[in-house]
Amino acid sequence: ILLETSGSYGIKHADHTKCHLQTDLPLDTSIDSELLSYYAPDHVLQRFPPILLLCGGIDPLLDDAVDFHTRLRRANVEAHLLVHKSLPHGFLGMLALPTPFRPPDALELARHAVRFLARAAPLVLIPPTADVA
Repeated sequence: ILLETSGSYGIKHADHTKCHLQTDLPLDTSIDSELLSYYAPDHVLQRFPPILLLCGGIDPLLDDAVDFHTRLRRANVEAHLLVHKSLPHGFLGMLALPTPFRPPDALELARHAVRFLARAAPLVLIPPTADVA
């Protein structure tokens, strides 16, 4: 069982603090859709703003991204899913790596996300930098 902090994935430890990587903990596995939009009911999804989902093609959560994108589209939400075949889970974190080790495709998707956000929130000024412009 892979768990992070309580609430991040809608799974809470009995005392509502941190979960640990153990299988013998008493867990409350009820889903809190306010913490985990993946499980939100359709009437909540219908109020979502435009969404861009980025996913690597070798990400173990790719199926979840496709499922969530499908649910958003069925709820008439403007939703876009970009999948890059060679990127793993957490590829945006690789942007912090030195240039020779940084996957160029990760930078390409990050730039796409910045453009999407700039269109979605035009009043927010995003200063260009060498890595994101």
